[in-house]
Amino acid sequence: MANHSTRKSPFEVVYSSLPPVTFDLAHLPSVVDVNMEAEAMADRISKLYQEIKNHLELPNDSYKMATNSHKHFKEYQVGDLVMVYLRKSRLPADHHSKMTNKRIGPCQILETRSQCLPIRSSSYHENQPITQRF
Repeated sequence: MANHSTRKSPFEVVYSSLPPVTFDLAHLPSVVDVNMEAEAMADRISKLYQEIKNHLELPNDSYKMATNSHKHFKEYQVGDLVMVYLRKSRLPADHHSKMTNKRIGPCQILETRSQCLPIRSSSYHENQPITQRF
């Protein structure tokens, strides 16, 4: 029975061929060119894996769209005022308490660093408020 996502049976995915049936048990010829058979088998397996990968990409994309449908990625412009949330590692060493304010702001964005960091487009250089003290 074929899997819905891969459109192949589990046996076919693992062994790259359909399960053997009774009429497959015929005598094989004694002289076989092993190299040609091995190359044909390697090509068949690589094509099968590529086909399975292509079949799996479509459901994975739909799962990703469904999962990320509620997420809204915000891009800020230079001059926008934002609130900055600091991690514990960014706070001063002597201020590690539960009641420490971990937010600073509003901070004005001075420049975006998306040209330098192609992986994260949400990297900004902001100006800290004057009233902030560490």
